[in-house]
Amino acid sequence: MYEMGDVVKIWSLQSFFHGGFLKGQIGIVFQDQHSEDGSVLVSVLRNIGGDQMIDSSYEIYNQQVQLVQKTDETRKENVKWFKNLLSELRIYEHEQEMKGIEEQYTPYAYAPEFFIDENYFFQLDDKKLRFPEFFI
Repeated sequence: MYEMGDVVKIWSLQSFFHGGFLKGQIGIVFQDQHSEDGSVLVSVLRNIGGDQMIDSSYEIYNQQVQLVQKTDETRKENVKWFKNLLSELRIYEHEQEMKGIEEQYTPYAYAPEFFIDENYFFQLDDKKLRFPEFFI
């Protein structure tokens, strides 16, 4: 079974939300898999609306993935950091929308401010932050 932080290659014919079939693309398992035949969420870089961003809601099954690298504590901590910061950013964006400051907020699962580096860790690209004051 896959664990949060495992690095996998994904082949998928699913095409929901903005579409985009995956043909051996790298992804990072976003949650522990709880049964051998169950699905699991992965985070994968996708082209959504013409923008490259991480989609943390891509659901896959064992038959659609190949393990590239098993997780370790450092990677698990990186995934937890990503999840927490992504949640905080989306909540802040939503609050700005409710105040009338922002007209549209990014769906929770999308992360245009982040990227996956060459070592398969999530990183923040602060140049892509819509609200840099969030960190002040």
